[in-house]
Amino acid sequence: MSETVLMLMLMQSGTSELEGGHRAELEETISSLSESLADKQSTIDTLQLQVMIYREDFQSEREDRERAQSQITDLQAHINQLIGLQSRRPPATQVHRHSVQQSLSRHLIKQSFSSA
Repeated sequence: MSETVLMLMLMQSGTSELEGGHRAELEETISSLSESLADKQSTIDTLQLQVMIYREDFQSEREDRERAQSQITDLQAHINQLIGLQSRRPPATQVHRHSVQQSLSRHLIKQSFSSA
């Protein structure tokens, strides 16, 4: 029974009927239910706080992933632009171009991991 129902029972029943152990039993039940309700409310509050924290953490991680992906896309476009510039050079620089491509790729990988 709920606390309200028990309280109504106490009020409706005359004090003469509730003398002794029956009254004490109802008051103990009311007290126990009140404590149980407080415990459940505390659990609800804790769970709501956890949900809020998880939601904020998820959003932050999503923003970090989007920012990292944007940087990767920008760096890849920059690499492609540099490769296009190098392809206009004389063939003697082909070996150097390969070296620059490797260097840029390493830089891209390092930067994407350091920003994540």
